[in-house]
Amino acid sequence: MKKLCLSSFRYDRIDSDMDVQERLDWLAKHGDTVSRLTPAPYVQLANVLRQQGFAREAAQVLILREDKQRAVEWDAAITGMDGTLRREWAGYAHVFLHFLSWVFKWIFGYGHQPTRVLPWIAIIFAVTFCFAEQTHRRGQFAPTSAVVLKSPEWLRSFPNTPLPADSPLWRAQLDAWVKTEPGRDYESFSAWLYALDLFIPLDALGQ
Repeated sequence: MKKLCLSSFRYDRIDSDMDVQERLDWLAKHGDTVSRLTPAPYVQLANVLRQQGFAREAAQVLILREDKQRAVEWDAAITGMDGTLRREWAGYAHVFLHFLSWVFKWIFGYGHQPTRVLPWIAIIFAVTFCFAEQTHRRGQFAPTSAVVLKSPEWLRSFPNTPLPADSPLWRAQLDAWVKTEPGRDYESFSAWLYALDLFIPLDALGQ
């Protein structure tokens, strides 16, 4: 059976009942091998799909193209390891790059599906919130504002009597300070705002 050469094939529309996966399977049967890839047919298909309003399907095509290109690069690097220092380093470098590519794919879809990052943002935000909430409940937060640290209420909160060995100075000072009016206002801590302030450094949320 002769294989088709689709590297210069151009078309402007797609009118059929084939879904994008069937088209990708068809492309894979005409010229793609483990050691060779012609990316032009995938780019052409993605462009036409995008022009016809199928942006999600176009992204799916481009992600598969990225997968195939990385597989070809991986195969070339590994099979090219011949014992020389340069080839050996290139092969091991591709092992590391392959891992980074996997992360880039699942978080950003190689940049073709940036909305994939939204669940990861939600996870990071939720973990930060839980950590901040539990830390605050255990009294592990102390003020870092220069205005607070120079205030008379904070300076007067230093303990005047010796402390037990298992009671740290900062804890005793914080316990005394939170009983003052500025300290009670500090207790209006919001873990949600704190998580948001860390994730998006607005520097204006007062947390």
